[in-house]
Amino acid sequence: MAATARRRIDQLTDRNSFEEFPSPRPRAFITGTGRVKGQKVFISATDPDPGEPVDMLASLQKQIRLLEAALKEKRPLILLLDAPGHGHTRKGKTPLPRHSDRLLADREGVGRQYCVQAKLRGLAPQIGILFGRTGAATSFPLSLCDVAVMVKGSGVCIGRPDSVQQMIGERTDFDTLAGAAMHCSVSGVGDLLAETEEDAIRWTRTCLSYFQSGKHGISASHQEVPPPRGSLTERIPTDPGVPFDIRTIIAPHVDAGTLTEIKSLYAPELTTTLAKVRGCPVGIIANNSKYRGGALFPESCGKMIQFISLCDTYGIPLVFFVDTPGFMVGTAVEHAGIVKTGADVFAAISRAKVPKLCVIVRKAHSAGLYAMAGPGFDPQAVLALPTARISVFGRRALERLAAQRKVDDRSRGALAEMLDLTDHPQKYVDRGLIDRIVAAEDLRAHIIGFLQANLAGDRVVDPPEVLSA
Repeated sequence: MAATARRRIDQLTDRNSFEEFPSPRPRAFITGTGRVKGQKVFISATDPDPGEPVDMLASLQKQIRLLEAALKEKRPLILLLDAPGHGHTRKGKTPLPRHSDRLLADREGVGRQYCVQAKLRGLAPQIGILFGRTGAATSFPLSLCDVAVMVKGSGVCIGRPDSVQQMIGERTDFDTLAGAAMHCSVSGVGDLLAETEEDAIRWTRTCLSYFQSGKHGISASHQEVPPPRGSLTERIPTDPGVPFDIRTIIAPHVDAGTLTEIKSLYAPELTTTLAKVRGCPVGIIANNSKYRGGALFPESCGKMIQFISLCDTYGIPLVFFVDTPGFMVGTAVEHAGIVKTGADVFAAISRAKVPKLCVIVRKAHSAGLYAMAGPGFDPQAVLALPTARISVFGRRALERLAAQRKVDDRSRGALAEMLDLTDHPQKYVDRGLIDRIVAAEDLRAHIIGFLQANLAGDRVVDPPEVLSA
């Protein structure tokens, strides 16, 4: 109902800030401008039930005018998406819209909507919330957004289950084919899975606050205090083969209540999250050994590339937390193109213009170090916790290699050197390969110093004394 669309708009925007664009009624979309935490945004809300038949072509052109206005002003766009209401239904089914030829092929048809929305990418943030089940021509606007929020029970697909059965003979149900849970855990289309509409709108308001490029700084008066010190080191298992949840290490280093994890259910061996430190936005990329040992798979590579692009587009500095044995091996990942997706990760990191900080928490083996903005990829600093273990192979693998292979004296010496280097990261500091070792309890201060240096355009290793955690 229109009341549903207006209620969603009112929940999203600051009080009494929404100004609706005039449009004939009934219409498929409610469009206009409003403010979210003081920031002007363009908004389109699908009216799931306009009550009587609508002219979809006229409604679509109104939608296009909104997109063009957002493009002209380079302002954020928020799409509140639902199953489009064409008016009266018959036996519970929505009738096909009229003017299908013009919707398909007109210069002001569906293709134009996709084109203008695509042009806006990288110029202004776009966030989409999907409340209902959509398909066909309404599939792509959500994925054209920078962040796609899906409410539990919603879904999106190019072909609905009945079409799938008719076209390829496959029987399936909507949740299996295109449900929100599937898209947030399997396909990666969804970035955030919300239990309720209110959660989705709250997340959208929070996400938007990260994308005000160039308008943030370190706040000396910021009052958020991390959890008590003294327990962080104990949270990291000393045995690099023991899995643990890296998020327990991330949380104490950011302002309380600011973690917004992107794609938490998809490729969870890699954690990607937005947060704030002293009020300054930061993007965090971390290997999570709780899932699949923290190894890098093709899907986690794709997840990383997308997140790096998001942060780089909106000027958000990146902090990498390293705990990975490297890229996964085997037939499945080779067939899935791990060499290509790994190379794409290297390209994304090297092209990113935002400052990068590399923090080696535990395992940093082989090319996994490169994939996490290691020394060769121009980080502002490479720091290591005392638990860091940096090597071409892990210690156990090196020991097996030494025991199983008949090697000459030169190779035996190389293996001995590799084993020696795995013992403690101080040897990498002594050789000038990484910058310094920091205690886990002191890392927040170093991140603050990194962010302040980012604002000044400097390189930093030690945090300024005036910026205590």
